[in-house]
Amino acid sequence: MKPSDLSKPEYTVQEIMQILVISIGAGLGIWGAITLLEGYENEDESLKRRGLDMVLAGGNIASLAPECLRIELPASDGSDNH
Repeated sequence: MKPSDLSKPEYTVQEIMQILVISIGAGLGIWGAITLLEGYENEDESLKRRGLDMVLAGGNIASLAPECLRIELPASDGSDNH
């Protein structure tokens, strides 16, 4: 690795935040799928509902993260770019 390669970050803060939020949404969806399966195994309607809600919420979080986290950063030269 060249010293000049170390000065350039591989990911921006925005990309890291998107990855984190998508990962949280995916984790919630997986947790919901497991809860849903437990509800079917135990024939528990409340677990089924809670699991389905978690799957849907996780999917919504993961799919909306890239759009919600688009941030316009100010120009570094101090100019106003409206």
